[in-house]
Amino acid sequence: PAEGFWSTRFVPTVPGSYLVAHTSDKVVTYAPLRSIKSGKTYFVVSPSLDRVPATYPLHDAPLGHALELVPTNNPVTPMGPGRPIAVQVLYHGAPLADARVSFIPRGVSLREGFDDLYERRADSQGRASFTPQEGNTYLVVVHHTDATAAGEGYKGTKYSATLTVFVPQLCPCCDTIGE
Repeated sequence: PAEGFWSTRFVPTVPGSYLVAHTSDKVVTYAPLRSIKSGKTYFVVSPSLDRVPATYPLHDAPLGHALELVPTNNPVTPMGPGRPIAVQVLYHGAPLADARVSFIPRGVSLREGFDDLYERRADSQGRASFTPQEGNTYLVVVHHTDATAAGEGYKGTKYSATLTVFVPQLCPCCDTIGE
């Protein structure tokens, strides 16, 4: 409860790439706004963690979330410092241009306003990327508010989408995953 997220144990039985996704849709009456949130994370299960095949397929098809971050390169293999985290922002299935996309390393607070180090603006196709320089867990976040998406009991809708990406630290001498 103190950490602000839920967790569970999942024991896969087959090697491969996995996608975990969730959505939340509720009206917050104190605002009054509708809040639609979605989140994703990817991980790989391999018989050998020090030799993970780079051939595991990416689940890069949109899931149909109202606001969605879709990876445009594999966020799991190969991944490490110097390899970009690239996404496309989709709003109701269409690219969302000029969206503010934050790539936040665990333990880092963004500067006020727009943080040039960790934030990007999506291009006309909704694409944005960030190249991490160190291993860490990165939370990729995008928000969008639509005042015209009103309904009974709420005067607009706030959307948010997240993608959690683990970037392993690479050994500087051999470019393999290190401790």
